[in-house]
Amino acid sequence: MLLRRLDVTDFGAAQAAVNTAVERFGRLDVVANVAGYGSLGPIENTRIEGFRAQIDTNLFEPIHLSKAAIP
Repeated sequence: MLLRRLDVTDFGAAQAAVNTAVERFGRLDVVANVAGYGSLGPIENTRIEGFRAQIDTNLFEPIHLSKAAIP
C-alpha cells in the first residue's frame, strides 16, 4: 500500500503521484477519481472563489489524474 498526499487541482502533483505509484509497483491497474464536494446554500451567498475551488476539484481532478495515468 502507498499513501500519498495529493492536491487534486494540480496536474504536476497528479503526475508525480502516478509516477511514484508506477515506480513502486511497476504499473497501474486501476485509477479511481473519487475526490469531490458540493456547496450548500443560495448562489448569491457563495463567493466566486468557492465556485472556482469546486470546479477545480470536481471537474479538473478527474481530467488531471486520468491524463497523468494514461500513457
